[in-house]
Amino acid sequence: MKHLVPIVLLICLVGCTNSNPQGRISVSGEVTLNGQPLKDGNVEFASVEGSVPMMMTGAKITDGKFTTTVVNGLIPGQTYTVKFSATEEVPGQFDTTPNGDKVPLKKDVIPLKWGSQSTETITCEKGKPATFDFNL
Repeated sequence: MKHLVPIVLLICLVGCTNSNPQGRISVSGEVTLNGQPLKDGNVEFASVEGSVPMMMTGAKITDGKFTTTVVNGLIPGQTYTVKFSATEEVPGQFDTTPNGDKVPLKKDVIPLKWGSQSTETITCEKGKPATFDFNL
């Protein structure tokens, strides 16, 4: 019986640990650019200055939709800056790599106010769906 107590304690410790101590939640939404679903891109969420803990996460946008996993989700009650990135090929234009290969030239398609200069913020609320739609 003495040997059973440590085993039960170990099982409880392993089985009872909180795998999501910050209470992160999955975030999803839709992204349109000029009224059309953004075919391919990325969304990035970064804690606003002064948040504890500071964090950055994101998700891939495919056919205008994105979803984070809980592990990569946001912490309710915190505010995050949202930035988008996406490129598209410039038809008929190419760039040359250092080893001489030609690759299609790409350009950014996201307006600066939604991209690198974004000041757009969101806040997730505990117990509410974290769904955000963006029309860029």
